[in-house]
Amino acid sequence: MKTQTPGQRIKFIRTEGLGRKLNQEEFATSIFLSQSQLSKLENDETEVSEQTAFVIEVVHGYKMDWVLKGKGSKHPLKEEIKEDLVNKFEALDRLFRKMEYYPKSKKSFDSYFKLSDKKREAVDLIIHCLLGE
Repeated sequence: MKTQTPGQRIKFIRTEGLGRKLNQEEFATSIFLSQSQLSKLENDETEVSEQTAFVIEVVHGYKMDWVLKGKGSKHPLKEEIKEDLVNKFEALDRLFRKMEYYPKSKKSFDSYFKLSDKKREAVDLIIHCLLGE
């Protein structure tokens, strides 16, 4: 199977790279997409986002760089590394859920990252003082 485009690489993972062939619905569900979204990705009708590539890396062990650019090893990650990535993904997921629960926090995060390093340090210090740390 060709693996020249991100879509072809995703199809390779789904059909040959996991030890068994998954149908589009099964694979899409495993990476939090709909079957139609996966179909568009595999046919290179939609660009593969970094978020989707990250989820594929965490869930199925294929490196993000290989999925997106075809660079590096396509081989699945070692179990210890995969476990570390799952933990990081879960931490990010918790953070995103909190941001969804508090809509104003999204704007605050965006504003925070527009600040200079020195101003971000000041904000961090204020937060730590408010928390009594």
